[in-house]
Formats: sequence, structure tokens, C-alpha cells
Amino acid sequence: MKEARQRIIMPLGGRLRLALDFEVTPRMAYKALNFEGHSDLAKRLRAAALERGGQLYEAVSVSEQTGAIN
Repeated sequence: MKEARQRIIMPLGGRLRLALDFEVTPRMAYKALNFEGHSDLAKRLRAAALERGGQLYEAVSVSEQTGAIN
């Protein structure tokens, strides 16, 4: 079973600047950029992060081996 996790990586200081501009805590910005929330505010934070140079990454982890390796 494959599980995909998305996150947005910001340039240095970008996440803190985002939190200050939106008047939210740095923890809220962190959670929004790691897709841990799906509120309208979290969606706006993600959109602003991408506009400000953030990069969207998707990590895929494989939790079950599908075949034998010889």
C-alpha cells in the first residue's frame, strides 16, 4: 500500500513571514504547509506560500512489499 504525503517547502524565513502576514502562529503555518489542516485559512496559506516561491513536494512511502527480490 502506497501512502503519499504532500508538503510545501519555503525559502529561508518564508514560513515565519507567512505567519506574520496572515497573523497566525508559526505552528498554524507549519501545519498548513504540511497539509495537516484543510480549513479555508490553511488553503489560503498554501496558495500564498506557492506564490511566494514555495515548492510543493510529494513523498511516497511504500508500506508493503509487493514481490520477492532475488
